[in-house]
Amino acid sequence: MRIDSTSKAYTFIRNKILDGTYAPGTNLSANALSSEVGVSRTPIHDALRQLETDGLVVIRPKIGAMVKFMDLKDFKELCWMRKVLESNAAGLAAIEHTDDDRREIGAAHDEMLEIAAAAGREALREPTEELKSALARVDIRFHVAVMNAAHNSLLKTEIVRLRLINRVVGGITPLYTAEIPDYLAETQKTLAEHQRIHDAIATHDAVAATAAMEAHIQDILDHSIKRMLGEEASQMSALGI
Repeated sequence: MRIDSTSKAYTFIRNKILDGTYAPGTNLSANALSSEVGVSRTPIHDALRQLETDGLVVIRPKIGAMVKFMDLKDFKELCWMRKVLESNAAGLAAIEHTDDDRREIGAAHDEMLEIAAAAGREALREPTEELKSALARVDIRFHVAVMNAAHNSLLKTEIVRLRLINRVVGGITPLYTAEIPDYLAETQKTLAEHQRIHDAIATHDAVAATAAMEAHIQDILDHSIKRMLGEEASQMSALGI
């Protein structure tokens, strides 16, 4: 019963963190969560410890738990780790992939092409929520396909963990927001990068696949860091600093 209650609490809190309801820096009161989730404090504490292991929560002695907040230095270190792991996963995928893996990577790429083409025909000046969601979903599909093609469960687990932290701290799919001046041009750039990754994996070129993914991830992270710097500057301006 305790395991079920812990799982319920873990899923509830995790989803609230990932959808932005509990933003970075939010205090996570065990009493409040116990009432909100409908379980006792013990499974709440167990769930928070699991989320701390995931890297989404920080538990401070004698103070309590809060949603993880990163300063720019910590965020850049996370970005570096993510780039290293994802680029190496692409290189490994070039060596280890099966025909089914290659087809799934290609299918994800083709789906993004179709979505971008439809958006281009509609000549939207900025992305709708539906379009942002579609682009984000198929982008994730592509990256998951590459991770799966590497056939290394430990590597995949760590990449997913870092991606979740990146999502909470650095924002969700920064290339598909209205803040990007020309999202269609950014989407075409992403498609070109995906194509290079796909081609390198398909031809078993581990060196090219690693380099292509490294450049692609760096571009994504540059956008996230730029956004983080902008938010930091806005907060300082609001405080009159």
